[in-house]
Amino acid sequence: MRIPPKYIALFFTLVFAVRSNAQIVDAPEFSCVQVANNGYALLSWTPPVDPGANFVAYHIWRANNATGPYIEVTALNTLADNGYTHATTTPLTSNLCYYVVTESTDGVINYFSATSDTLCTISLSAVPSVSPLGYAELNWSQPYTTPPSGATYDIQMEYPAGIWNTVSNQPWGVNALDYEITVCDEFLNFRVIVTDPNGCVFNSDVEGGQFEDHTPPAIPTISSVSIDHTTNDALVDWEPSPSLDTQGYILYACNGTAISYRDTVWGYNNTQWTDLTINTLTGPVCYLIAAFDTCYTGVPPSPNTSPTADICNCSVYLDPVSYAICNDFVNLSWSAYSGWEDGVDVYNIYHQVDGGAIEIIGTVPGTELTFVHTFNNIVSGNHGYYIEAVATNTGYTAKSNLRNVAIIYPAEPAYSYFAAANVNEAGVLEGKFAIENTPTEHFIYLQRLRLSDASWDDINSASNFGTTSVVIEDPAAQTDVFSYTYRAVVRNVCGNVVDTTNLGVSMLLQGVASEGIAENVLNWTPYGGWDNGVQSYRVWRKIGQNGTWEVLTEIESTRRYFKDELIDLNNTPGEFCYRIEAVEIANAVPGSPFSAFSNTICLVQEPRIWVPNAFVVDGFNRTFFPVISFAELNQYRMIIYSKWGDVIFDTDDINTPWDGTMHGKPVQEGVYVYYISIEDGKGRPYEIRGKVTLLSQRDQ
Repeated sequence: MRIPPKYIALFFTLVFAVRSNAQIVDAPEFSCVQVANNGYALLSWTPPVDPGANFVAYHIWRANNATGPYIEVTALNTLADNGYTHATTTPLTSNLCYYVVTESTDGVINYFSATSDTLCTISLSAVPSVSPLGYAELNWSQPYTTPPSGATYDIQMEYPAGIWNTVSNQPWGVNALDYEITVCDEFLNFRVIVTDPNGCVFNSDVEGGQFEDHTPPAIPTISSVSIDHTTNDALVDWEPSPSLDTQGYILYACNGTAISYRDTVWGYNNTQWTDLTINTLTGPVCYLIAAFDTCYTGVPPSPNTSPTADICNCSVYLDPVSYAICNDFVNLSWSAYSGWEDGVDVYNIYHQVDGGAIEIIGTVPGTELTFVHTFNNIVSGNHGYYIEAVATNTGYTAKSNLRNVAIIYPAEPAYSYFAAANVNEAGVLEGKFAIENTPTEHFIYLQRLRLSDASWDDINSASNFGTTSVVIEDPAAQTDVFSYTYRAVVRNVCGNVVDTTNLGVSMLLQGVASEGIAENVLNWTPYGGWDNGVQSYRVWRKIGQNGTWEVLTEIESTRRYFKDELIDLNNTPGEFCYRIEAVEIANAVPGSPFSAFSNTICLVQEPRIWVPNAFVVDGFNRTFFPVISFAELNQYRMIIYSKWGDVIFDTDDINTPWDGTMHGKPVQEGVYVYYISIEDGKGRPYEIRGKVTLLSQRDQ
């Protein structure tokens, strides 16, 4: 039986060590085997240390595979040699494996080191595939019997001539690859490269042949189907096909199960297309895409064309949006985006008003297809909405069609002002308001302050439709007893409060008719609520119920009392009615300055009657009559009685005095009884009785 040389070398090494303790020279650190372009094997190593100058030779052994049998190729006698070129054509057809043994001597006996690592050339075969067509079948051998950590194979192709590119990277243990041909009909060379961690680049021999592209490009991935909001056209975007020989793309429209050709887009990097004819306003629009390359095959020849994906990419379709006046929300619903491999992550909802800034108003999960836009503050105008789908993982986005909806919300009045808490002549409290006449009516609710708990009671309401001046009555107000505080809230037709006015505090006028002095004294509470306060107060008076109102005086706002001296009015019936008018300091509200009246009070001066106690019928004061002030003389009556009760004189004419006669004949001197009746300014009876002495200078 033949013993392999490496075991013989090991044996002699041990014997030499035991026999003489001589220093055996180690095998070199064998690091690299490469294949030159001419097919030769290029070996390289790092020489060992030989401090005893015992080196004899390097012996290079090779085999056609890692398991042998090995034969010696040559011996090199120089320690400094670090490589060897094995001139053989064998690596073109198979891989060759090598190891190196160092021979050394003690001067008597020659000994052999242990073998170096075994390294092999990479032998590559590259042939066109039979099934399927269009691939290069690549197979290669391993350069190591024990590979270093992380070793991988770089597969390179020469195309165009003189340019090598890495077309694949395979992990250790994979020794075959079906490489897709992407050039139409070319002679192609391949090689395999392994880069050792120590820096050696193991390369295989170069293998090549005539190869043809029979495979279509990879199916492109549609990244989005969106809608152009300016033109309502559909925009289709896709990723370039992974196949670099792609010449262009074919677009198809999906309609249910029907697929129809739409257009061809030329150019590998042209990855967007606009559909100018499809209607995007009636539903989602859906598309498929295929890629074709530059290679023509078949009979008749046609470009290699990929199939389309199995699922159509369909846009998000936002349904028509409706809005009912006074709603504070809009309901949105849409169709799901389809076609993304990982589905939809979320939907973003976008909103704008009158073509203004677009803002995101909400985000919902990809499983939800509805959203309620609730307004914090409703703004009338043209509201636009669209939905943006966001893909899971890839981050692709797609926009829906844009939906516009007219939202009409009642415009608030530019101003609403409590112009006057006014008491009319009938004593009814009137709330008077200045308010803008808006296209849609608003309702003004008069409210009265409840003093017990500081709450507000609704009293009455009115509409501002068609007017800028509104009057609302409070018929229950006791205006001659109390001053009241009011305000108003303004509601639109939706029932929402859009404004609360300033206050209106009514005036309460009181007064007293002085006894014994012909004057009336007035005082009143201040008017309150106007923005700029009170300018002045006007005192109005009329004499009697049927008199005419006139302004007596106008006084400063800080004064709220007045004395009306009546000495020149003693011939009047004695009833005097008063009102106070507060005048506003003007502000910017249309119609300002406003004014407000207090309640009306009527004061009655007591009638004043002066009656003489005697008269001389033929003297200076020849007749008997009373002098009357502050009385209603139309109801006058005077009766003269004798001491026995007989009626001597009776008249209802204040201008007819008693002249001391009865039926035209003089009566005797003496004491007579009189009765006088009148009515005061309020129509209340007023009577006096007394005695008068009649005197005469006539002879009796």
